[in-house]
Amino acid sequence: MTKPSAKPAKTSKAKAPAGGDERPLRRVLGFVIRRIATAPMAFAFLWPALLAVGGYWAWQQWGVEHVGKQFARLETSEIHLTDRPDYIPERVDLTREVLESTALGDLSLLDRQVSARIAQAYATNAWIEQVLAVRVRSGGAVDVQVRYRRPVAMVRHWSRHADVQGWAYYPVDPQGIVLPPSAFTAEDAAAYLVINIPEVDLRGTPGFSCGDSRVTAAANLAAVLAPYRRQLGLAAIELHAENNPNQRFLAFDIVMQSGRRMVWGSAPGEELQGEPAAKYKLQALLQSPPGGTDLRVAAVPVVHRAAEAGGE
Repeated sequence: MTKPSAKPAKTSKAKAPAGGDERPLRRVLGFVIRRIATAPMAFAFLWPALLAVGGYWAWQQWGVEHVGKQFARLETSEIHLTDRPDYIPERVDLTREVLESTALGDLSLLDRQVSARIAQAYATNAWIEQVLAVRVRSGGAVDVQVRYRRPVAMVRHWSRHADVQGWAYYPVDPQGIVLPPSAFTAEDAAAYLVINIPEVDLRGTPGFSCGDSRVTAAANLAAVLAPYRRQLGLAAIELHAENNPNQRFLAFDIVMQSGRRMVWGSAPGEELQGEPAAKYKLQALLQSPPGGTDLRVAAVPVVHRAAEAGGE
């Protein structure tokens, strides 16, 4: 009698879901969502704040440098300077000169220091005595308020420059600051008083002092006389022949276009004790005194008349 053969028991196998088991991922996401939902309200503002701070930092570090230079570049054609006076020749292009000597054209309007940088750039120009204000307006326009330097005389000197050999002239303002000689033609220079100082040497560059105290003092005098140059026929300012050899005390002569010469004396504000002030000398000069007049003496009656009028 044979025993029936035992059949192997069947075992059931569970099939793995396609794509792997997603239950751990779902558990993690569910945990994060539940945490955010149950977090205090203060955390609701944390991420927006972090995004804002991070965005600002990224813009300052990268955006201004790269994007700003392309889309917010300073257009020099939009720079508006204070109306230039007539004494600056029309051929002078101040903004072009500033562009050639500075990095003004590379500035961005998004630069937080753009106003200060524009002011610094224009302050380097020899024609500009002071930058008063810079205002950047909407649309990219820029207003630059400046005070210009004013030429009052041409200093005659012996030039050893390769391009100019012989007698030449360079303009100065009332403080003896040198202005660009190349801006003036011979016709322009003829409209100014001439300062004749023996053995004067041009040591200053445009925008800086001439480096000669005699020229500075003469320029101060020229500023007083310049408004009356045509009316009185004034031609030049020269050192007086009786100047102290050590030149500690300077005295000047005024030379007329007719060749007449008068003694002016000390520069304005540097008068010696007992010497009339410049305003009294000028009053005496306006009375057309004869050649050879010493205004230091001729002005004394004017001083007395002024004092008597004040006493009344």
